[in-house]
Amino acid sequence: MPVIFLDFYSNLEDSSLYKNKNRNIFSSSLVEQFDLINNRLPLKQRFSDIRSFIENAFPSGLTKRYYISCPNYKRELVQGTSASFLHNVVLRADGAELSKKLSNNMSVILVGDIIEG
Repeated sequence: MPVIFLDFYSNLEDSSLYKNKNRNIFSSSLVEQFDLINNRLPLKQRFSDIRSFIENAFPSGLTKRYYISCPNYKRELVQGTSASFLHNVVLRADGAELSKKLSNNMSVILVGDIIEG
C-alpha cells in the first residue's frame, strides 16, 4: 500500500521563507491561513484550533483515499541532489470525515510539493 507523509510542521507557524515574496494566503504560515479560513465559517462549524482541523481533514492511522493533481502544465520531476520534486501539486482528501463538519459546498485542498525519496 502506498504511503504519503504530510508535513504540517515545517510551515506551521513560521513564514520566514516567504518574507521576500509578495504576501498572500499561500505565503502565510499555516496557522495564519487556518485563522483566515476558520473565521469565515459559521460559529457552529468552526474548529477549536488548527490541530483539530488537521485531524478532521487528514486523520492519521486510517486508510484513506487522496486525489492528486497538477494544476499547471509543467508536470515533470525536478531532480535534486538526494530526491526528486514535483512542484505545485494539489492534494485533496476523500473528505468523508470533514464533510460532516463543513457545508456541502466546501472542500479542503493542500497546495505544495511532493518529494520523492
